[in-house]
Amino acid sequence: MSRALLGFSLVGLLIVIVIGFFIFRNNLKSASQENGTNQSSISKAHEAKAQADLKSVETSLMTYFTTQNTYPKTSSFSTMALKLENANIMGSEPQEPNQDFSYKYCSSNGTDFLLEAEYNNEIIIDIGDGTCQPGE
Repeated sequence: MSRALLGFSLVGLLIVIVIGFFIFRNNLKSASQENGTNQSSISKAHEAKAQADLKSVETSLMTYFTTQNTYPKTSSFSTMALKLENANIMGSEPQEPNQDFSYKYCSSNGTDFLLEAEYNNEIIIDIGDGTCQPGE
């Protein structure tokens, strides 16, 4: 009886070792491929932050328009943010997630606006229906 139990234990141990080997091997493959996936996840997180920032600014712009009957007339995101801050509508200017992102704004006539987020100089988010060209 002890031989049967010993044999079963050795077979079970062998199976556990083989399964462990395959798990270890798959983890090594995943780790070597993770760099690209990790970068993608980071970019998606930054894009989500940019989307949230611009939605918050859009809400502030709507409030500004309600009280001032115009949008801030400028082609500068920083100038627009400063006008919203001075009107006590928005706190501090939202900061881009990292150096690869930039936020842009424009309103040439005060009746419409355009907000953009660029990632590596490519527009990834645009909000509004303005026809102007956003500056820095």
